[in-house]
Amino acid sequence: MSSGESAKLWKAVVVELKPGVTGEQCEAALSLNLPIFTTRFTNDTAKGFLLQYPPGAYTAGRTLNTVYLLDLPAHLSRLCSSVSDIKFTIPPPEDDVDSGQIVTCPVVTGESEPAEPAVVVEAMSPFRNPEELPKFVVPLMKKALAEWLASSASRVVGQIEAKVTVLITYSPKEGAKLVAHCDELIQPKAEKTDVIVYGMPRKNATAKDSRWVADRSALEKYLSPTINEVILTDPHLNIYEGLTSNFCAVLADTSSGGKPYVACAPLEYVLLGTILRMVRHVCEQESIEFRFEFPKASEAATWLGAFITSTSRAVLPIRAIHLNDGSPPIELPSTCETIDIIKRGLRKEMLDRASPLVTLDDIDQIKRGAV
Repeated sequence: MSSGESAKLWKAVVVELKPGVTGEQCEAALSLNLPIFTTRFTNDTAKGFLLQYPPGAYTAGRTLNTVYLLDLPAHLSRLCSSVSDIKFTIPPPEDDVDSGQIVTCPVVTGESEPAEPAVVVEAMSPFRNPEELPKFVVPLMKKALAEWLASSASRVVGQIEAKVTVLITYSPKEGAKLVAHCDELIQPKAEKTDVIVYGMPRKNATAKDSRWVADRSALEKYLSPTINEVILTDPHLNIYEGLTSNFCAVLADTSSGGKPYVACAPLEYVLLGTILRMVRHVCEQESIEFRFEFPKASEAATWLGAFITSTSRAVLPIRAIHLNDGSPPIELPSTCETIDIIKRGLRKEMLDRASPLVTLDDIDQIKRGAV
């Protein structure tokens, strides 16, 4: 199906690198229409896309002003570290898994690494090399975004934003797979949201493993038009993160006259999102102390404010926290100067960290089908 035929039918595009293509071939490709990719159009969301493939390492980036990608270097770094932290293994015969099926296992500090078949090690090695990975991933993301923009006249540069999700995984039948999904970035319309505390922290938070997309499905039933996120805690009500976000609370330091500071769970327990990285930098620039310490849900009534961060939400302040124990929601202060300062600083930070991904010529090239 051509890009033009997809205009009124499909919400998203999926682009896959063909087997055997080298990083040098990707990097040297002057045309986005060279036959090193396969392209298909779909109505699947990014979640539906990820669940169609074996578990693997992934990242999800957003555009800024349509043709720029926000913090591309951070996405490449995280993708490389995630695929390195995940081992694609064959489970023992007694496990309740089909024979020969590849499963993902996290590398846990202090434990011996799971055994990975030699064929997998060889196939995944380019994606675990920080110098080689961009040669594959950047052209793939560029192709996906250009195809998506070219596929509908309603997708006007400067008037729409996209989300580009990249997955690196392994299939016993097809080998290493590098795939990208591109669709419209859906951003919250409300200026604030409620969250609910419900669920234990994930087992391997430091690697962005698509297995988590399936694992979190049972908790997503607690989401609603007014509750935008489920917050994960331990039995002591230490707050870790959201299903798809980082969580920060603004507290008053009683030892320094109530000076506000931002608290977020320690990095060894959560996945450091690209927006949270920027928030830390904004705090540093604005002389706002940022501490990696657990906010406690039981102390939420004393907070100056709280917010969640993610690709689609940027910084989204929290109106109220539901503890799921029958007690009334804990309403947070209606205004928080610290959060307002962070939001203003983040806008500039995002512009500073936007990298050009596609050009108008790239989009026209797809429309013409020129090689």
